[in-house]
Amino acid sequence: MITPLSKRERVFLAGAMKSMMLADGRFEDQELKELDVLLRRLNFGDYEQCLAEFEATAKDEDSFWEEAATVKRPEAREIIVNALRELMLHEGIPELTEGHLLNRIKTIWKV
Repeated sequence: MITPLSKRERVFLAGAMKSMMLADGRFEDQELKELDVLLRRLNFGDYEQCLAEFEATAKDEDSFWEEAATVKRPEAREIIVNALRELMLHEGIPELTEGHLLNRIKTIWKV
């Protein structure tokens, strides 16, 4: 459940989810369906609003990682990593770029 995440943490999660979906350079209808299922399961009703806020502040790769650094709480980091892992694994075998994104987040956060 997403409720334990603050607004700032949800903003980063929204941006990270979109980045994960776009990491392989393709964006397919099935990915949107999987995203919808995950958002419902996480009770992430303000995803679109959080994504818009993320996109307004994170304009490039450096600012993406600056946003990642704002997530300090271990519980929030764990929720975000698990959500990204689930999104990545929905497609079966993860693409190298998707795995790289998740691994870099895990390394930075020491999760």
